[in-house]
Amino acid sequence: MIGRRSALWFSICAISSVPSFLWGANEFSIPAMILGVIIFAASFTIISVSSLFRGVLHRPFLKRTFCIVFVLRVITSVILPIGIAVDLWPGLIATQAVEFGVTWLGFEPLRPEFFTTLLITLVQGILLNVLVVFLIVVLWAPQRCFLTWRPRDQHDCSRCGYTLLEDSQESGSRCPECGSNAGAIGDAASIIDRLPRTWFAILTIGALAGAATIQFMALKWMDAYPL
Repeated sequence: MIGRRSALWFSICAISSVPSFLWGANEFSIPAMILGVIIFAASFTIISVSSLFRGVLHRPFLKRTFCIVFVLRVITSVILPIGIAVDLWPGLIATQAVEFGVTWLGFEPLRPEFFTTLLITLVQGILLNVLVVFLIVVLWAPQRCFLTWRPRDQHDCSRCGYTLLEDSQESGSRCPECGSNAGAIGDAASIIDRLPRTWFAILTIGALAGAATIQFMALKWMDAYPL
């Protein structure tokens, strides 16, 4: 479980960091930015496997809202004009906050060094995730207030959600609604854990390769057309 979620969150964080690398690579330490991404990926992994977090996701409509918001986050990061616009202001605020803090503590003015870049990356990431949590709440609250929640019962078909009769609940018995022989939901794990290892590896490697390609093209574009 931890391995798969670690790969998932590293992929999400890597793709989401593309816009920040685009506008900050020429001025700040790239290794420090990469370390910041790794720290956030590790933190998300630890949080996502905790029993408290998994319990919170069982609240009505929350899990699907959580997934929708993070999918939107990844999509906006890939569409670079939108991704840069989203990341720009948190990045500027983080830079000013760290510069003020360094100056207030009596250290030398901000320079694109490893430690200061890492601080800026962490502060920017925190600000962006505050926005993500805010968006989750904004999208979840109306659903909770105005929609009727119908939880998926363990006796429902794991493919279409049709309530199976007792003799159709075992794996291998076909659902009368969709014809699937996947059986009832039971205590099935999430799709992350149920996905075959080969497909999970292909999707993860593909996402990381895509992120690396976008990152490389963005840096080349930055060199050719400085902001």
